[in-house]
Amino acid sequence: MAVAPAKQFFVHLATRLRQGCRLLPPAFVGRLQRAVRLQQTPWGAFGGPDATAGPDIYYTAFGFRTLDMLGCLTADGDFPPRLIEWLNDRVRRADLSLTDLVSLLEIRRIQGGRGMEATRELVPELRRAGRRVLKLHRVGDDGYGRVPGGPLSTYGTFLGTVAARALNLPVPPSARVRAGLLRRRRHDGGFAESSGTAISGASPTAAAVAVFHESGGAPAEVASRAAVFLSRLQTSRGGFKPHAAAHHADLLSTFTALTALDLLGALSKIRRSGALRFTRGLRRGDGLFAATAVDCRTDVEYAYYGGAVAALLAASLNDETRQRREGPEL
Repeated sequence: MAVAPAKQFFVHLATRLRQGCRLLPPAFVGRLQRAVRLQQTPWGAFGGPDATAGPDIYYTAFGFRTLDMLGCLTADGDFPPRLIEWLNDRVRRADLSLTDLVSLLEIRRIQGGRGMEATRELVPELRRAGRRVLKLHRVGDDGYGRVPGGPLSTYGTFLGTVAARALNLPVPPSARVRAGLLRRRRHDGGFAESSGTAISGASPTAAAVAVFHESGGAPAEVASRAAVFLSRLQTSRGGFKPHAAAHHADLLSTFTALTALDLLGALSKIRRSGALRFTRGLRRGDGLFAATAVDCRTDVEYAYYGGAVAALLAASLNDETRQRREGPEL
């Protein structure tokens, strides 16, 4: 397996998705772009599926991640002063969560990657807030919990690790974190969310693969068995189930499984045409994507997942085509 070279996870993923989107049909990209723009407030933020709840930092990050993936952000128009003021206010809130912190870091990364300096003044406060949030979530030297003072979590460790590295803050010793992850590995090669969870799942396994990626990659046997576990979650309809005992596939699990398989260099081991067909079937009349085949609600989070699945699959197929033209590696 050709494992992706180590770099910050979100930087690697964003680069990969932009590459893939450039290979997608312009009609697909344009329709998704227009649909996402319609979810945006006049001053740039995004809300969730409940229109009465107002703008939300979590969905705003997903909105910008989608627009960044599609290559349609502009330095002048996408970060007006009111949006910057709103982002600054979110940083200063005492109830800033670990998920909110990562959302803010993603928005800052996107701005920086586009040559935008609008949040330059935000950086010191974001670093102070990050240090406070990470301290609340840290579980000794083994990783992070999803909630302050909570138990060690695979997903929490993923969020805490990427946030600490993005802010250039100390992280728990990688040997301890990796050992903690391996204690949550199950007999089928997948990873569980916590030590008390018996079954492994697509999302915890993807989170574990991403943490290993941040620290130089998973051991060969761990990577190989994780790839086999994830590939076995693919259903006859092409999507991926959240865990082996689930009856139906969903878009989140499909996205997380494909993201991990791409990091592991193992996307060729799945039925890619089936995964794309499943994802296209989740597109609704508004141009966005739903979570499952029986779900009608859409939002910018699942718009990102739908576009990302298509982009990852396109990038993977393009890699194979290029390798066939260039011949085997010597």
